Amino acid sequence: MEIVPFYRKKNVEVYLFIMPPFGVNTYVIKSNKTIIIVDPGCGNQHIFNYFGVENFKYKGVLVTHTHYDHIAGLNEFDKFHIMIPHKEIIGLKDKSRNLSYMFGEEFETNINYTEIYEGYYDFGGLKFMASYYSGHTPGSMIYDFGDFIFTGDFIFCDSVGRTDLPYGDEKVMFESLKKFDEYIKSKEETVLIMPGHMEICYLKDLKKNNIFLI
Repeated sequence: MEIVPFYRKKNVEVYLFIMPPFGVNTYVIKSNKTIIIVDPGCGNQHIFNYFGVENFKYKGVLVTHTHYDHIAGLNEFDKFHIMIPHKEIIGLKDKSRNLSYMFGEEFETNINYTEIYEGYYDFGGLKFMASYYSGHTPGSMIYDFGDFIFTGDFIFCDSVGRTDLPYGDEKVMFESLKKFDEYIKSKEETVLIMPGHMEICYLKDLKKNNIFLI
């Protein structure tokens, strides 16, 4: 089966894989000698095989937050540069924070990682901005690559992340939504919103269909 990127511009391509255990959107960004995996679910061998990841000079993983469905495949990436929000690090070893017990698992990992803070980053020529948008979890981050934004479980095309799970906070979520609403005013309508679950949409559709935005 041919795998087709849903975004392609110049040398940058972005692919979507819907991965177990709970239908997480795992994304692959590739550009020249750089590949970045966003929120790795389980079963990544077909990704490795298809893209031939051993041929990339820069191999990275970005995690939006450490709920189990978004990090379940993390141990498969021991040869990658793992980047995780510093407020979410506790979820790598604490099943009460990563909620793996809800899936009948007790997930923890000792994989090497780099802590991500708010600010601008350049990984192998792929530039992005990391920003906290808490509420779903205390340290949820979004990653803005300019033409596309990975929002994790902070915001979906027509909804927002749950705040009724442990460590979720409805008040903080609404503060984050106000912050995000202000942030996107300067963005082009054609920017792609790439959430952690469900469909991808353009920013113009997010503004039109998401009732949680002011």
